[in-house]
Order: sequence, then structure tokens, then C-alpha cells
Amino acid sequence: MSKYTPGPWEYLNGFHYEIYGGLDEKANKFGELFPIATINKKERLEAKTNACLIAAAPDLLEACKEICSLMTECNSCRNSVSLDFADQAIAKATDSQ
Repeated sequence: MSKYTPGPWEYLNGFHYEIYGGLDEKANKFGELFPIATINKKERLEAKTNACLIAAAPDLLEACKEICSLMTECNSCRNSVSLDFADQAIAKATDSQ
């Protein structure tokens, strides 16, 4: 998997919801936030919620990884459906399905 734009990500409320990521030296040498996505407000009622979810993606991925790491260390948690679900989500997010 290629590395994603580092977090934190945030969305800006303008004509569209625009999601921007952390500083990426290769993509932007001026120290500005790197554009990730644009969501048209007129397309769906859920546009703001979708923008919030996308902006939270790096944090959610890191949280899932940390939780999986802790659950793997716990003997009674290793066969957990929740652990399997989190592993699947990580695989989907990292394109390693």
C-alpha cells in the first residue's frame, strides 16, 4: 500500500465540503494542507457527515490498529468477532484485502 497523506485531516465548509490532510513535503513544498477530497453539498443530505467521517479516517485507522494490538495480547480476546471485524476494516483501509 502506498502511504496515505498524514493526519490530522480536517474539513472546511465552503461551497463544497473540502477535506485536507497533514503536511506532505513531496506534495506541497509550501507548508499548506494537501487536498484529499471534495464533497458536493447538493448531492446528498449526508454530505457534512461524510466529510466528518473522511476527515476522521487516519485517526480511526490508528485507533483500530491500537485496539487490535491490545486485543491480540489478551488471550480471551483473540477469537473475538470484534477483533476480526477490526482486522477486516484495517485491511480495507490499507488495501490489503
